[in-house]
Amino acid sequence: MIALLFGVAAIFSYLIAYCLMNALATAEVITHWPAGHDPRPKVFASSMGVLLVTFGAGAAFVRLISRRQMSRIDEMEEEAAAAS
Repeated sequence: MIALLFGVAAIFSYLIAYCLMNALATAEVITHWPAGHDPRPKVFASSMGVLLVTFGAGAAFVRLISRRQMSRIDEMEEEAAAAS
């Protein structure tokens, strides 16, 4: 599961850092960077970190909600078994 989140974060980070920045530079929305200073690896690393934290928090939230729902279902089954 963690490898999947890492892979998706890497793909999205690549698309943001290289594809999006190249498209913005080609459309002259942003200025081209100097030859010795390429900001794309820094953007890749920072977006990778942000996406990993975001995806991890989302996964933790979904896991928490799922655990709550499963405990409610178990309580319903125990009540039904006690009533019969």
